[in-house]
This record gives sequence, C-alpha cells and structure tokens, in this order.
Amino acid sequence: ISINLPSLESVDLTGNHLYLPGDNLFGLSSLLEISGVTWNAQCRECLLVKTELLTELNDSDSACIFVPEEFYFLDEIEYGRSLSFVRRGFSPQCLCEDNCFSKEIGAPYNLALNMLPRKLFYTEYIFGIIAVVLNLVVVFICFGCRSMRKSTSFILIGNIGACDVIMGVYSVLIARYTVYEFIVNENEYPGMDTFVNVYCDIMGAIFTTAQITSVSSSFLATLERYLSIVYCMNPEARLRKTVALWCLGAIWSVSIGYSLLAVFHVGGLRYHGEFTCMMPFVNGPDQYDTSIAGLAVAALLVLLYLVSIALYIHIFYNVRKTRISAGVKQKAALAKNISLMVCTNFAFFIIPMVCTLLFVYQFDQLIDAFKVDSLQSLKVYFIMLSWLPVVFLSFNSCLNPFLCAFRHPKFRKQLKVCANKCQCTCLQRSREQLSRAWNLTTAKSVKLTSTDANVENGT
Repeated sequence: ISINLPSLESVDLTGNHLYLPGDNLFGLSSLLEISGVTWNAQCRECLLVKTELLTELNDSDSACIFVPEEFYFLDEIEYGRSLSFVRRGFSPQCLCEDNCFSKEIGAPYNLALNMLPRKLFYTEYIFGIIAVVLNLVVVFICFGCRSMRKSTSFILIGNIGACDVIMGVYSVLIARYTVYEFIVNENEYPGMDTFVNVYCDIMGAIFTTAQITSVSSSFLATLERYLSIVYCMNPEARLRKTVALWCLGAIWSVSIGYSLLAVFHVGGLRYHGEFTCMMPFVNGPDQYDTSIAGLAVAALLVLLYLVSIALYIHIFYNVRKTRISAGVKQKAALAKNISLMVCTNFAFFIIPMVCTLLFVYQFDQLIDAFKVDSLQSLKVYFIMLSWLPVVFLSFNSCLNPFLCAFRHPKFRKQLKVCANKCQCTCLQRSREQLSRAWNLTTAKSVKLTSTDANVENGT
C-alpha cells in the first residue's frame, strides 16, 4: 500500500468486520483516519483519527484524544485491542462512549486491580461464622443461667457478646456484598450504584448499632467494676442491675435510632461503600461530603474508650496501693479480664477507623508517600487500607470471648454444667431411641416365631 498509495489519507472499512487495520495501513505517514472499524460488540463502526491531527485541531480538554499513558500499568494489565491502535498514534473515537470505554479500559483495569481484594474478602465468611458461634455461647451462658443473670457484670458481658454476634453477621454480609463484588461483577447488578445501595445501608445499620452499643456497654462494664472496687466500702455507690438494664435499653434505642437515620438519609446522612459500609461518615452521595455528625459520633466512641482505660488504670493503682479483701480481689480479676477486652477493642476499633478515613480522604497523598508505582503495589495498598481494617474488626469479635468470658472461673463452671446437661440429654435420647429400636426388633422376632409355630402346628 505504501508503494501504490503513498498519499492515502482516509480508509473506510464500514461493513468489513472481518478485517482489522494492521502495520500495512498504520505504516502510511500520510494516513489521517480509518473509519468503520469494528473489533467487538461494544466498539462498532469506530473512527480512528490520528492523535497528532486531533491535538493540532483541538485545544479543548473535551476532545477525544488517547495516548498510551492513559492506560495505567499497561505492561501489567491486558487491555483491549484499542491499546494497539493508540500505540500506533491513532485515537479511537468510540472510546469516548461509555460501553466501549468500559469494555476496553475500565473492565480490564477494575478486574486486574480488584479481583484479589475481592477474593480476600471471602475470608470474612470464616471470621463471621466463628464470631457468631463463640459469642452465641457467651450470650446463652450469661443470659440463660440464673446465677449469671444475677451479676451485673455478666449481664454487660453478655450484651457485648450480643454485639459481637451482630458484628459476625456484618462480617458475613461484607464478605458477600463488599464493594469489590459490585466492581468485579458489575454486570450482575445493572443500574445499581456501586457505593451507595441497599446492601450498604443494611450492613451500615448493623455495624453502627453493634459498635455504638458495644462501646457503651464496655464503658458501663468498666464503670461497674470501678464503683465496686474503688468504692468497695460504700455499697450505695454501685451500678445496680436494674439501672444497668435501663441503661442498656436506652443505649440500644439510641444506637438503632441513629443507625436508621442514614438508612433514610435524614440530614443527608448515608452509608458509603468507600468506607466499607461502616459508620455514616458522609452526608451526601459523594464520599467527600463529610458528615460532621458522623465524625463526632466516632470521636465520642473513642473518648468513651479512653475514659474506660483511664478508669482501669485508677482501679489497678488503687488495688496495688491498698489492702483489699479476697472478694474485692476476685472483682479485680474480672476487672482485669474486662480491661484486656476493652483495650483490644479500642485498638481494633481505632486502627480500622483511621485506616478507612485515610484511605478515603488522603488517597492521593498516601499514594505518593508510599511510592505506589505498580499494579502490585497498588493492590497491596488497597488490601492494607480497605480489607485489613475489616479483618481487624472481625478478628476482634472472635477474640473477645477468649479475653474475658472464657477466662473467668464462674463462666467456665457454668459452661461445663451446660455442656454436661446437653451431653446427658443427648445420651438419654440415644438410649431411648436404642431401647425403642430393640423393643421393636424383639417384637418382630417374637411375632415371626409365633407365626412359624402356628404354621408347623397347622401342618
């Protein structure tokens, strides 16, 4: 072609879908455009225009001009055929259409970047199920045993266990409906907003209710231990069970009420997928529409944790400084277990929150700070600041029973009693079923024997 048509400027391939331009055409220095090029269902009858010509004719940013630099990590991602055209100095005009752009650039980039984080979120199924099972045991023992229900501390511990059960449900849901699921499998969710949707509303309401209630219950448990130890000589200065139950009722009501505000977008509050559907940190459709109320609630929870830790420091200082009775020592042992749980809860709460907020609000700055210059490093960045915070929260719900409830002798004793009762019940049922089966077999044997005897007598 370069010999026969050295001055060729335009080629029309309309209707010739089996032919794709190659080096014989792109090698022509005089060629300015190729029209009617089709290489997939989304990019049909596309016009390829020489990028150099478009740059000279269009000073506007709205011009449909593509250069290889717009294909991020092109050496690591397998983009569509349009990349070969761009590398040869031609801009496919159909790339400015959403369907073609998504097929050629958006989908390959999203799959390459988000597939690994999506697969990692499947581990949340494991953490969620473990958290639900372990904490259901805590809830059953604390609320199901009469001797445990008499203790204000174990009522509060049982309530924290109930919150961790809810967090386990959140872990299972985020494993299924993480934002990476909607990005990787966007064709299965047509017309749905990737970041603000009904799934995120449900998970956000669950997470917010559980966290506010858990932190407040931890503070009440701390206050109960503080009053019973530091003011052990003053029986009036105690957190009574009735008062604690009223406080828990109020806390659950406030938590549920606040969590539902974002579900119905009251005051613009809403849950957002960029925040892994945690607390309502935005008051608009965009993730940068920061909600001062949401940040204030999170700050209040952090403050409650800090006050709780300060109270435990005073408790242990008071125990070491003064001589106390054996009963108070036992209360101090439970306080130690609760303090360990509160401290780990604080660590596993503040770290995910900070990571999530940094991931959203300081994304570009952190990219530059950590020198993220490859697809692999960007994947690690996404994993560290979006998947790992959720793992911390889920792992904390699995860890809490071992830090507090399972370490207390009274709880372990009740757990053994319940286990023995269940074992005895199961054995008794097995024996009854075995006895019924044996009696039925014996009855059939006797019936057969009597029948044979009657037959012999008749003969």
